[in-house]
Amino acid sequence: MNNIAIRNSYAARRIMLNAFRNILRIAIAHSGGVGGSLAA
Repeated sequence: MNNIAIRNSYAARRIMLNAFRNILRIAIAHSGGVGGSLAA
């Protein structure tokens, strides 16, 4: 039971981190400039 909960929370954290990174990358790309090239 505990292992499943830990695994689920770890997966959820990874999904949230990936989503946050994607949003950040899109925001930086929209602002353009040096930040856009760094995000890519």
